[in-house]
Amino acid sequence: MRRTPASAATFALIAPLASWTPALGQSLDYTAYEQLFGEPVTIGATGKPVREGEAPIAIRIITREDIASYPATDLPGLLKQVVGVDVAQRTFGQSDVAIRGFNEPYSRRILVLVNGRQVYVDTFSFTDWSAIPVTLEEIKQIEVVSGPNGALYGFNAASGVINIVTLDPRFDKLNFATVQAGSQDYRRVSGGFTVPVGENGGWRLTADANRSDEFDQGFAVLPTLTGQELERHRIAFNTDLSLDFGNSWYGRFEGSYTSTEELEVQPLFLFNASDREVGSFKAEVGKETDSGFITGTAYHNFLDEPSFDNEVTVAKLGYLFKHNQNNTFRLSAEFRRNEITQKGGGAINPEFALSYDVYSASAMWDWQVMPSVSLVNAVRLDHLALQADATPTGTNPFSANDYDRTLNEVSINSSVVWQVTEVDDLRATFARGVQLPSLTDFGLSFGAGSAILFLGGDPTIDPSPITSYEVGYRRDEALIDGSLEANVFYITIKDVISPPSFIPDRTTPTPAFLFQNRGDTRAIGAEFVAEGRLNANWRWRANYALISIADDLDIKDKRFIATDFESAQPLHTANLMVAYSDESFEVSVLGHFESSTRELNFGTGQFVSDDIDAYFDIDARAAYHLTPDVVVAIAGTNLLSDSRETTATGEVERRFWLSLQTEF
Repeated sequence: MRRTPASAATFALIAPLASWTPALGQSLDYTAYEQLFGEPVTIGATGKPVREGEAPIAIRIITREDIASYPATDLPGLLKQVVGVDVAQRTFGQSDVAIRGFNEPYSRRILVLVNGRQVYVDTFSFTDWSAIPVTLEEIKQIEVVSGPNGALYGFNAASGVINIVTLDPRFDKLNFATVQAGSQDYRRVSGGFTVPVGENGGWRLTADANRSDEFDQGFAVLPTLTGQELERHRIAFNTDLSLDFGNSWYGRFEGSYTSTEELEVQPLFLFNASDREVGSFKAEVGKETDSGFITGTAYHNFLDEPSFDNEVTVAKLGYLFKHNQNNTFRLSAEFRRNEITQKGGGAINPEFALSYDVYSASAMWDWQVMPSVSLVNAVRLDHLALQADATPTGTNPFSANDYDRTLNEVSINSSVVWQVTEVDDLRATFARGVQLPSLTDFGLSFGAGSAILFLGGDPTIDPSPITSYEVGYRRDEALIDGSLEANVFYITIKDVISPPSFIPDRTTPTPAFLFQNRGDTRAIGAEFVAEGRLNANWRWRANYALISIADDLDIKDKRFIATDFESAQPLHTANLMVAYSDESFEVSVLGHFESSTRELNFGTGQFVSDDIDAYFDIDARAAYHLTPDVVVAIAGTNLLSDSRETTATGEVERRFWLSLQTEF
């Protein structure tokens, strides 16, 4: 039977489960909707619950079933099985994740959210996956959205969105404990519990602690690090209170703290022993009215590390309403304040503070043109005001006036979905997103060599617009009890924001090496996905991505700059997953292939090319249920080799671990 999107008739059907859900919030009984539709649903794009294959954007959902069965100990380990997602594991704790190409150390351009709250680090606008406070056990699903989606999802969603949705303690009562131990002296202890609050509320607390030795193969660690014991440590806490206030009001309040110590690779391919503390507080309140939904959200993120302090405060208000049965609208307004303080180190590197305020407004129109055709249009305007909180000193070549700057940028999303038959959908999308410079791009201030040079940001740097054209097709196929999907796309990135090179961008008053716009790049690609079930016990998934990048960067000599998307992107990637489960036993085998690449790496005074061979590897997991609620498992990754070079910065090693998990 054809599974239909959440139309007006569907809303009436599901009203006893949960009413319409505010588009800007995450308070949805995902389990109830999943049972109704027979597969995972998302509300992120438009606010209406819609199944994965009928969303107006290219989206893949990693389900709770996937998370439980995949041999992964972290979020990047889950993401590498998603079509079009590039995961470059550089150290045990650091993985750089990109969507549809353009990966690099401290990879950016994707908006990463936990229940709608950004968790990427604003210093470089990159994601420290180790610092995300959630445990794998508390995640309901991970939504991976491809392409620019700023107008639909929010600030700086330039190349894609990864939205991590956790179980809502109002609907899902999770109590668990997990113990793991494995190679590289890996140890992990994790647990959480949920208690009811009132008649329709719940509170959950989770904690996670793990450590591991670093990989020891092929790392060209700087001399300043060679005398240190290289280990990875992580401690995380997450609390989540979800309440039904009655009279159509709800509230959700979250807090988190994470401390990490690990080896990482920075944008210039330099190694650094990072020591980072990250925390957050978030409050969300929603109200159902006769005309629609009003949602208010506010959160505060803070980061502390040896070089920087960073604080982000966001407040937003959204209104989702139906004009009639065929027209749904969403209006939202947002304020953001982002502050960074670079910690000083004497006259050469004085303390320097920079901030910007962003005022944003967006509108979305979801129009059911006819029963088989829907059109979604969205637009967002960001007004950014940059300011320096101190007069630049030392070797900084810029004046205070250079930091007094405003920017106005527009993001657009437009998509049409045509239900061709009862089992076939066609989708065409156009999107324009904007990668705004990070605070480091604007204002890193670092003198060196007895004040003879300046390494830093440029307050005159321009945003980098990203444009995407895409056509997608999906078919529900009864023969495989699953679906077939294909996407083709063309992406252009203008004014690429690139790290400094070894050639000065300015020579007066001292040589200045700056984050700069360095030309354009583009990608053309195709994605194919097939998945299904053989019976109630067996399921499988296969995908393949072809991505070809052509750089047109204004770089005179590539030996002196790290940016080289064209060579570093594998032309072919493929994944295969086969899983079996019954009441007592589970087994899953995952294969991953990447074609050969060439990545630049730090050499002696220049960058050198490192050729990386094509490779195929296997991850696997087997588990046995001692009781319905107690599971023992053994898992391993990179099983076909002792160690393998997958990036220019080291070799990823084979690893195993044992797990014991109980739910109660």
